[in-house]
Amino acid sequence: MEINKLSELEVKHAKPRTTEYRLSDGGGLYLVVKPSGGKLWRWSYKFKSKEKLLSYGPYPALTLAMAREEHEKARALKRQWIDPAAEKQARKHAEVERERESSLLTFAALTEEWLNTWSRKKSARYVETVKTRLDRDILPAVCNVPIDQLKATVLIKIVSGIQNGRDAEDLARRALQKMKQILRYAVAKGYIKSSPISDTRPADFLRSHTVKNFAGLMPRICPNSSKESRLIVASRSASSAARMLSATSAEIWICVIDSPNISASFDSGK
Repeated sequence: MEINKLSELEVKHAKPRTTEYRLSDGGGLYLVVKPSGGKLWRWSYKFKSKEKLLSYGPYPALTLAMAREEHEKARALKRQWIDPAAEKQARKHAEVERERESSLLTFAALTEEWLNTWSRKKSARYVETVKTRLDRDILPAVCNVPIDQLKATVLIKIVSGIQNGRDAEDLARRALQKMKQILRYAVAKGYIKSSPISDTRPADFLRSHTVKNFAGLMPRICPNSSKESRLIVASRSASSAARMLSATSAEIWICVIDSPNISASFDSGK
């Protein structure tokens, strides 16, 4: 049986006539050209002694190459004694059902389902930490929202609120990461077609992470040291460094001697 008889130019330039007609590509695939100018890819076949008709879609939305690919898939199903038209109808029904489920599935229900899958082989302590953060930072705002109605602006507002309200940059970034994970799961399960925040990056709307350096660093001359000595002196009040020294105000004297033996001394200022 001859196949791939048509060219792209023949399909493109096929003109309408007073009645519809067919252009055969071979192997049962043909293009229907309607008087209105519309063009449809179809396959007429027999399955269990019954006449069947499978429509692949309109041209040019479905190109010649795409139509051939779809036709080959359908023929492969028929060789396995599966009715291609019935299979397509079942697939369409399943898609409608998934869309209906996604319109009923709330973000809270999705999060619970994701947690049950994600938490496997994770430590109980880590799972509890993540669950606590979800319950505290994310779910209060969107728990009852159907997942197909989630908006990027709402999710971004949640993350921004964590940073701005509590000055918690790291927690805000982690919240965004977890929401993206949950919505990727929803896409993988077929609940939604795409995530509203799939392309969102923390740098797009969060402040840059800032590192707090020690304050009050001043170079001084180390007493009783040779000319080869180098000194760094740090004065710190009511700081984490001071707390480490168990003092409210401290001076740290570090003398590094340019010799094979390096020594350091700390004077708490007493």
